Amino acid sequence: MLRRLGALCIQRVAASASSPPCTEAHTHMLGAATMQPAAQLRSLAALLAAAGRSCDIHTSTAAPSESFVTLNTLSDNPGAIKKARRVGRGIGSSKGKTAGRGHKGQKSRAGRSPRLGFEGGQTPLRHRLPRRGFTNPCGREYQPINLSRIHQWIEDNRLDPTGVITMRHLLDSGAVHKNIRDGIKLLANGKHRFSTVVHLQVSQTSAAAREAVEKAGGSVTTVYYNKLGLKALVDPEWFEKKGRLLPKPARAPPKLEGRFDVQGSLPPNLTVPSRSPPASDSQVSPTS
Repeated sequence: MLRRLGALCIQRVAASASSPPCTEAHTHMLGAATMQPAAQLRSLAALLAAAGRSCDIHTSTAAPSESFVTLNTLSDNPGAIKKARRVGRGIGSSKGKTAGRGHKGQKSRAGRSPRLGFEGGQTPLRHRLPRRGFTNPCGREYQPINLSRIHQWIEDNRLDPTGVITMRHLLDSGAVHKNIRDGIKLLANGKHRFSTVVHLQVSQTSAAAREAVEKAGGSVTTVYYNKLGLKALVDPEWFEKKGRLLPKPARAPPKLEGRFDVQGSLPPNLTVPSRSPPASDSQVSPTS
């Protein structure tokens, strides 16, 4: 690019000058081809000025504007990086001599590593404070699901209301989290606009949720599964892959009796429960 520009300028100077160009100018121009770009531009400007021509060639290498970011101007924001304090550099640094560790003792030594919560041999804080509460050995943790979620899943065709909806159907459709622990509990959020006839099999249900489902013409059955039985319900393919038979359903322990309607079966019973028709007002009770 610079060589072509120089050749073009030489032609214009030769055409406009009254006297033929001197040999020294030609020699200087040929030598300028091997110079650095900035030096070539300065040499070309000097030749044009000697020929009586003005040339606005700027050789400035000013830095780009502050709004234009380049690789050599990338840096952190002011104050983003704080310089670390150097310890042990004299009393004028406020961290000299003992470097902020004080005199003697375990905390001033190098390589000290007392265990977490160790207080030098005295009774630690976690032992001085009293205990509160207890862990219930018979407690069960259920994954909650509301009627509003079931209603939305049925409208989106993610659940089939024509058959019995078990806990496996709820898990496979994504209505509950995969870690259902001890089962699923049905709650009544969204009961006012729930009008779909569904038949559910869950571990537990609230009284309001059962009432809303039965009012819409459906049914809720609470079934008991232990840990192994619940795994066989939601993932029976795991037993087949391992070459094992499905486990037999377990009975509820004595402390949990009365909390469930039926004992869970493997594979689950998908028969739609028949609903007994309500008694009509025309029927007259027998009199004595």
